[in-house]
Amino acid sequence: MTPPADLPPMWYRQGQRLFWELPKYSFDTASGCKDLPLDIATTAVCASIHFIHCLNLSVEANQKGQHAVSIALVRQCVEALGVIELGVLKDRNVSAALLQAWKSDQKTAGALRKDLERAAWPIYGKGVWNESWAEYYSEFCKAVQPFAHYSAPLQGWQFAIEERSATEKGGDIFLLARIGLDTYEANKATRITLLQCLLIWTMGRILMANVDKFPFSDEIKRLGQALASATELSQGRESWAVQFWAHEFDRPNPPIKA
Repeated sequence: MTPPADLPPMWYRQGQRLFWELPKYSFDTASGCKDLPLDIATTAVCASIHFIHCLNLSVEANQKGQHAVSIALVRQCVEALGVIELGVLKDRNVSAALLQAWKSDQKTAGALRKDLERAAWPIYGKGVWNESWAEYYSEFCKAVQPFAHYSAPLQGWQFAIEERSATEKGGDIFLLARIGLDTYEANKATRITLLQCLLIWTMGRILMANVDKFPFSDEIKRLGQALASATELSQGRESWAVQFWAHEFDRPNPPIKA
């Protein structure tokens, strides 16, 4: 049976069920780690708290049209997730060593990812579109890297593009956009929500690979299938850099003659 046209996409329906349950489970898991020194264990717990707070505020900001703030907070979630992962690794000796390296600032995020690629990621399986986990995670991190600071790419998310406003003249495309304190754009809001769902799926896959009797395995698998087939992600045919440009629009037809 074909779903109603106004029904939200499957990736949204699957993701929304996990938005708050999974981060809370991550917090409970980190809090229950008694095999690490207290100061090291606290690092992963704090990262879980930061993830929950940033995701909560990211969702709220996105709904208010504060899209640049929202996507900047997604970037914070990705950073926190990296620390959460270090705290839940199956190999507890590796977990302790890498958390200590992060806490003492002995290794960069890139160096830690190389350690994870060697010590943990081989058991994670594939990414969204059957690529290696290392390739998926690298692309995922790159997608939000431009939003680590207030920059021109981040500022682009402050502009609300008017629908069907694109015109073409002399090979150049012109867009009509609004700026201000209330600049909600449905297209930007949808793509940020999609990025938040990817974030939740990534967290789920990390926990599924490292935590025994993980209770959300079926939900994470269904969310992954929905993301892989999402038309909003072009089903993996476009690069991540293109997928998360600030401005997405339909080309004008026909173009204005110069």
